[in-house]
Amino acid sequence: MSLLLLFKGGGSATQNLAPARYDNSSTFFAATVTPGAVTLTPGLYANTSTVYTATVTAGGVTLTASRYDNTSEFYSPSVTQGGTVLQPARYDNTSQFYAVTVTIGPATVAPQRYDNTSQFFAPAVTAGAVTTAPARYDNTSQFFAPTVVSTYTLAPARYDNTNTFYAPTVTRPIAPVFPGLYTNQSTFYSPRVSPDRYVITAEQARQLFEIYLLHGLGPSPLVVGADARSSGVVQQSVSEAGGVVSISTTAHATYTDVDPGAMIEELAALHGLTVTLSVTPTTRTAGVIAQSMVTSGSVTTVTRQ
Repeated sequence: MSLLLLFKGGGSATQNLAPARYDNSSTFFAATVTPGAVTLTPGLYANTSTVYTATVTAGGVTLTASRYDNTSEFYSPSVTQGGTVLQPARYDNTSQFYAVTVTIGPATVAPQRYDNTSQFFAPAVTAGAVTTAPARYDNTSQFFAPTVVSTYTLAPARYDNTNTFYAPTVTRPIAPVFPGLYTNQSTFYSPRVSPDRYVITAEQARQLFEIYLLHGLGPSPLVVGADARSSGVVQQSVSEAGGVVSISTTAHATYTDVDPGAMIEELAALHGLTVTLSVTPTTRTAGVIAQSMVTSGSVTTVTRQ
């Protein structure tokens, strides 16, 4: 604190009155920290929790695991010999096999014969040394010791597991054990042929070639008489008895390399199935097919032009 004193006098009007100098004698010390010399500790914290000593009295409490009753039952097989006959179920094959039918006109081609080669075998059981044993049983029960977070350790009383596991005893049965009945669920289907592709045998192709010749479509003319008709090597006899006409083939032709599809198309055209058929007393035309018919007496000759 400083005190300013003013004096009134007769001196010069320009005199300056200055207060006395005031020196602050306060001392400010710089902090000095020396490693290891000062120990900084937190303030004292008084824990008011009360820790009680555990008291364990023997005989008052018994710690035991929950009772485990094993409910597994193992049965010994009981088989009576001679009482049961194991036979496969009856299997009726409902497949139908149709004979080939050829008629003049639209040709019907049936699939080839299908032979079912399946075999059903009777079961053969041989009595032998068969031992039936139950599957192994592993007890997965676990007993955990209690954990107490404290400076005291509470240990339960000793636990002695008195469970007894018995090994199964299996004796050989007097009667053999037969396998269960096996029912064959196989299904056999008849073959299905795609409608735009057909397969015929060599004999069927030869028969088709003879029909082709007997329509006057081959290189040899068709000659038809009262008691016979022929086309090349194909020879047939014609007879009548009681209003019934019988035709028998006496000589067959050998199939040559003619496309069966082309023969079927020309036969269909000649019957007016695909193109218009025009017939006069001396000609017969169907598309590109042209035939001349000449009659001499009782013999008519059909020649392809």
